Order: sequence, then structure tokens, then C-alpha cells
Amino acid sequence: MDKVKEMTLNFTTAGSERNKIYKNKKQEFTQEESSALQPEASASVSEPEASASVSEPVDSPAGLEEEVVVPWWKDWFRDSAVEDSDQIVAFDCEHAHYKNLVKDKKKASSVAVVDMKGRVLYQSNVSHNSDDIHFTRKGSAISGIYRGNVRFGLKMEDVCAKVGKCFKDKVIIHCAGATDFLSLGLKPGEYNNFDLQTYSKEPRINEHGVHVINQISLKRIAKTYFIKDF
Repeated sequence: MDKVKEMTLNFTTAGSERNKIYKNKKQEFTQEESSALQPEASASVSEPEASASVSEPVDSPAGLEEEVVVPWWKDWFRDSAVEDSDQIVAFDCEHAHYKNLVKDKKKASSVAVVDMKGRVLYQSNVSHNSDDIHFTRKGSAISGIYRGNVRFGLKMEDVCAKVGKCFKDKVIIHCAGATDFLSLGLKPGEYNNFDLQTYSKEPRINEHGVHVINQISLKRIAKTYFIKDF
């Protein structure tokens, strides 16, 4: 357990450290570019060198910025011991929207747990009374949850027990997954977990024209790092 806690701490700090490296590289690059573009004191009276006209162009800062867009967790994982791969899992849930349930109180309707290589460790639908759930064509198309899914799923307590077993002594990666934990009847504070949204953020302008920093969505993370859109 101590090793898992140490891994969680290292994993949690890895994103911020990666971000610092990225910023430093960019800053050093722009400073070098700035120095290269500044003429020396004697440049106004010296003759240009014959090779100056055929020198290679210097890449712009934007070019370097594109080169360093690399998932930071891959660097972290590459530098870690091989056996650690079995101690890291990720999970996500889709939720059933009850007609008479407070908006922020959701129940899991499906759950999947995968390892660092994307292999499915556990996947299941959760049983609900379909008459109590609000279905929409658009919502079902996005979540993949239909009446048949919830009618023939497993009991919530059975799913919760199996997911909890997958989480034992693991570092759990998720994206805004506190709701997912609670929707399964699990308490996030009882597990070693890492929320990707604590690292990935993006600037935007809100409806009042104010510049703000928002947590990045799972969809945006997939599009940025895995070139997938859904």
C-alpha cells in the first residue's frame, strides 16, 4: 500500500512537472530566437558573410510548441518500473437519469475499467427499472444507454463489489470521476485516484467576455492526445 501511495503522489506531480518543462523549453527557445534576431553592435559597419544568404531558416516558436505536445503520462510511465503497469487502471461510467431524482444525484447505468494498455478488466451494465428513467433519443445516442441495457444489467451491489475489487491497491485514473465513484456507491476518498482535470486546463472567454481557465473535457483530451473525436 505504501508503494501505491508513493506512485499516486509521483503520478499526481508528474503533470505539473511536465508542464514546467514545456514552458521552460518554450521560454528558452524564444529567448534564443530574440538574441539571434538582435544585431550586434558592429553589424551596421561589417560586411555580410557570403554564407549568410544560404543559411538554414530558424524554426518559429510555434513550431517547437507543436513538437512538445506529447502526453505527459507516457513519459511518466516510460520512466517507471515495468511492474507498475499492473497497478494503474482507469474507469468511466454512463449514468441513468431518473425522472424523480435530484439532478446531481446520478446512478451508474454502465461502467468499464481498463488497464494502462487499454485492455478491459471489467465492463457491465447496471440493472434499473426502465420506467423510472428518463430516456431521450439524443441522450441514448450519446451514452449508448437504452431500455434494454438497464433491464438486463447486473445488480448495483454486484457491480459495485467487482469494481471495488478492480480498484484495490491501484492508482485509478479518471476525468471528473467523483460523480462516477458516487454513482456506483463508492467513496473516491477511499481510493488512490488521479483526476486528469487537475492537470489539463484550457483558456476560453465566457459569456461575459471575461478570460477564464476551464477544466478540459474528456472529449478534448481524446482529441488532443489520441486524435480521436466522438
